[in-house]
Amino acid sequence: MLNIIITIIALVALIIASLTDIKTREVPNFLNYSLIFIGITLHLAQSIITNEWIYFFEGLAGFTLMFIIAYIMFYTGQWGGGDSKILMGLGALIGLELTWPLTNIIQHWLSNPPTLILFFIFSLVAGSLYGLIWTIVSALIKWKQVLKEAKKILSQKKIIYIRIIMLIIVVIGLLSLFFIKNTNTLILIFGLITVTVITFYLSIMVKVVEKVCMIKQIAIEKVTEGDWIAKEVKINNKYICGPKDLGIEKEQIQQLLKLKKQKKINKIWVKYGIPFVPSFLAAYLIVLLIGSQLWGLLI
Repeated sequence: MLNIIITIIALVALIIASLTDIKTREVPNFLNYSLIFIGITLHLAQSIITNEWIYFFEGLAGFTLMFIIAYIMFYTGQWGGGDSKILMGLGALIGLELTWPLTNIIQHWLSNPPTLILFFIFSLVAGSLYGLIWTIVSALIKWKQVLKEAKKILSQKKIIYIRIIMLIIVVIGLLSLFFIKNTNTLILIFGLITVTVITFYLSIMVKVVEKVCMIKQIAIEKVTEGDWIAKEVKINNKYICGPKDLGIEKEQIQQLLKLKKQKKINKIWVKYGIPFVPSFLAAYLIVLLIGSQLWGLLI
């Protein structure tokens, strides 16, 4: 019964969070904190009813694991605050299955993977595919601006030098086909060259799409706590906010509003990341429907 309740709550929360993330690029804090509270409360209630305190510790373990992962992902700039908080909420709600003694836990997890671990693994896979699709679609929608910005970046001196070096490497690699007879060596050389070229141009594409599609200038009053600032703001040589901040804080927004009243600033450049919560929803549905079967194929 507890698993059914947890599944329903998680699905409803992820659907709501996905819609708000797509629409506003934010996930309401009340939703994230409610998930943490409900998750811990449900596991505590289950422990009291059954007199088995392992359920409560599973809730705490799930929250702790997702807190560590979310902390790392947020402070390395991979996820926004909303993505990180909902992950912590789901950790507390779903919980992390524990077995005693703990020395056998890894072996147990390999044969019976916990839902939370499966969810995180599939979130990484779904997130990568989702991010790639989002980037391609964004580039196609604004293809004229993307092409213009790509030409600008590719014409930079530093980039031109890199392209020349890569061309030389490609030519040397092609010439080596006539002198190297070992098939495995040829495959290795061709593979390295291909990966290098694709990685280079893919990184250019990501940079272009980010600049064209994800960086916008907005009015100060529309800035919300946690927004990523794309360009440094300095007034009278005093630092106010910038890219080095892990999301703008309330105090900084108040400073900007005061400066706007003084007519010293009107707009600010903000970077909007990809709304990743829908990929969490997709990953959770995969876990519920075919997670165990996919895990069986992997191991």
